[in-house]
Amino acid sequence: MTKHLAVVTLLAGIVACRSTPGSVGAATTAAAPAARTGPPCPAPAELTGLARVAWGQPDAADVEVACVAARLGGGPAWVVYGLARDIPSDDGGETNARHTAVVTAAPPHAVIAASIEDELSFTDVDYGERPTYQAADLDGDGTDELVTTLEASPRGVFTTTLAITTVAGDELAVSEGIPIGYDDSASDAEPPGPTSCAADLRVVPDPDGRGQLIEVTASAATGDPDVAGACLSAGVHRFRYVDGALRPQ
Repeated sequence: MTKHLAVVTLLAGIVACRSTPGSVGAATTAAAPAARTGPPCPAPAELTGLARVAWGQPDAADVEVACVAARLGGGPAWVVYGLARDIPSDDGGETNARHTAVVTAAPPHAVIAASIEDELSFTDVDYGERPTYQAADLDGDGTDELVTTLEASPRGVFTTTLAITTVAGDELAVSEGIPIGYDDSASDAEPPGPTSCAADLRVVPDPDGRGQLIEVTASAATGDPDVAGACLSAGVHRFRYVDGALRPQ
């Protein structure tokens, strides 16, 4: 598996119809109104076509795509992300890739920034880290950040991590993550396991008027106290995005 950046320049002939946001493991509350972020994401058929062009994937690949409307790169944009499965490879086999592309919402849908994890095995696809995005202007500068939940399930251990993704030139930068969910009940956890903790998150106004905060409501952890120590304590936690990092308030 390799992870690197890929940028495609223009996307043509895609018409915006309606939004089809992805689902996330932790509940979220939308923060940015459609009037500020611009047109909603395309309907499924148009979105699939846009993703193929943005990701540079052939018609033979099976595309699974979600989209979030945001204000990035100086104007309305769409965050187009998901999987390309069963991509024909040069050796006659097939491979997979995970993509995120930020494109302008207005034609010709230029790609602002993009990232790709390619050469993914089927194990990587099914159990590796999977992002979901929500747009919110956390620091109040008029440009959205992407509130990111990263879900993974290696060896029967399900984890959820909160991070922030931003556009940095033609690249996507991801902040250091905060663990907000854990469940090893499907693994071979030793007693006193299994261990689990979970949390819901939402974006709320910053009382200081500087933007928005991320509010995480964590449940009490159960199971092995040594493992559960990595979980957030039960209750409400608020985080402010400052200088590229999430900081507790």
